Amino acid sequence: MPKAAVAAALATLILAAFTPATQAMPVVPHHSVFAGLDADLQVAQWRRCVRDRWGHRRCRTCWRDRWGRVTCR
Repeated sequence: MPKAAVAAALATLILAAFTPATQAMPVVPHHSVFAGLDADLQVAQWRRCVRDRWGHRRCRTCWRDRWGRVTCR
C-alpha cells in the first residue's frame, strides 16, 4: 500500500510538471482518496480441521497473507 501511494504521488507530480499550466489542478485530500482501500483488505480467517488416526479432531487457523499465500497455524 505505501509503495502504491508513493508511485501515485510521483506519477501525479511528473504529469503536472509536463502538462501546460493553462488551468490549476484541483487539490484532493489524501484521506478521501484512500479511505475505501482498507475495507478491501480485511483479514479473512477460517479453520481447517482434520481427524487424526485416533479420531481426535485437530483444527488449525488459516488465513491469506498480503501476497495471497495461505498460512496455517
